[in-house]
Amino acid sequence: MIDVIIPVYKGLLQTRRCIDSVLRSAQATPFAIVAVDDASPDPEISRHLRELAEQGRITLLRNESNRGFVHSVNRGMALHPERDERSGGMDPAFVPIRM
Repeated sequence: MIDVIIPVYKGLLQTRRCIDSVLRSAQATPFAIVAVDDASPDPEISRHLRELAEQGRITLLRNESNRGFVHSVNRGMALHPERDERSGGMDPAFVPIRM
């Protein structure tokens, strides 16, 4: 299993596109999405992430204050240190990873 780590701050449309792309992607290797809400100032982003987490579609971590991209990715990686990870970074769409 791998974790696909998606740090989120702004960009509701881009965030939705990125997560939807990952969820629709057929992969040979099982994966889980770990979204890190980096204290987004957009309540719609936070609400959307919360709803996905409540539906069991993602794991959601939330930073209490904006910590930046690197901290957020590292926090996501620390959640399951035994797994491999792929960071969605700032890409608006997921590129399938074949393992």
